[in-house]
Amino acid sequence: MVDWARPQALWLFLGLLPWLLLVLRGDAIYARRLARWQTRSRLSTRRLPYALPLRLLRVLGLSCVIVAIAQPRWNFSWQDVKRQGADLVIALDVSRSMAAADVAPSRLERAKREIKDLLKLVHGDRVALVLYSGVAFIQCPLTHDLSAFELFLDQAGLDSLPVQGTSLSQALQAAGKALDDGAEASSKGRAVILITDGEDHEGQAIQVASELADRGIAVHTIGVGGQGAPIPLEDGGFLKDSSGHLVVSQPNEAILRSIASAAKGRFVRAANGDFDLGRTYAEFIRPDLRTGEHSSREKVWIERHSWFSAAGLLLFTLESLLTYAWRRSRKKDEARLGMWRTAS
Repeated sequence: MVDWARPQALWLFLGLLPWLLLVLRGDAIYARRLARWQTRSRLSTRRLPYALPLRLLRVLGLSCVIVAIAQPRWNFSWQDVKRQGADLVIALDVSRSMAAADVAPSRLERAKREIKDLLKLVHGDRVALVLYSGVAFIQCPLTHDLSAFELFLDQAGLDSLPVQGTSLSQALQAAGKALDDGAEASSKGRAVILITDGEDHEGQAIQVASELADRGIAVHTIGVGGQGAPIPLEDGGFLKDSSGHLVVSQPNEAILRSIASAAKGRFVRAANGDFDLGRTYAEFIRPDLRTGEHSSREKVWIERHSWFSAAGLLLFTLESLLTYAWRRSRKKDEARLGMWRTAS
């Protein structure tokens, strides 16, 4: 029995037929052109040894690549797999107020550095990234691949989302969706770390946090910012209100405490740039997993896609060698064609 890890890749076979028709049409045009100056017998003896094998090798090579992408596998064994891990969503505020520099170099850049330091402590857990401002977006779904997570984190900026403002409720809803979409039976703990300066323009965050707590999801909040700072603009200067006064962004500690309390989490005031993410992770997320380790029997398939990858590489190599020989033959034909034109 053959199992396919990516069966949707097999639809690529539908693209081979139109490609082959276009190639054959090109061959026919070239054959008619060459036939004007050579006899029919000379054309067939020069054409058949190269053209037909080339097309066959390329079709077979592409077929092998498609099969390899679909990841065929057969034969499997049952293995005892021990799993112990949490699902953690980091919700990062990318609104304009996070550009304030009361935490060096800015609230957002400091938050990204602290998150990268946290990744060094994460072992066996899955991590997701949610970006939010006036709207929220799952930038990276739950993954064990921390390198991929870090790439998504590096791309996070003040222009990542089209709507300005700060909606903590949408951030928490997106975090809950990320946890639900990636839910696995092996997950033993679910938590959200909400990093923000605390400004909230909607006011429904506490209710959403309470709903997450009812689903077993703890929310830990990190309040970024000192005593407040003006908000820099992209073109220079600082944000001003309708009266022309500077807008000073100040962390809203009260709402972040309320969210953490409603969702059975921990609040940290990062006024001096110390987010204390390591302690939050070690004491409030990982302890729940100490008794959560378990083992299960899983079906482990033997991957066979490397066979098809190697076959495709071999076929393309042979095609390249024949193409080289065929092109030399075509150059000779074109040279004779030039001589014929000169003579005529």
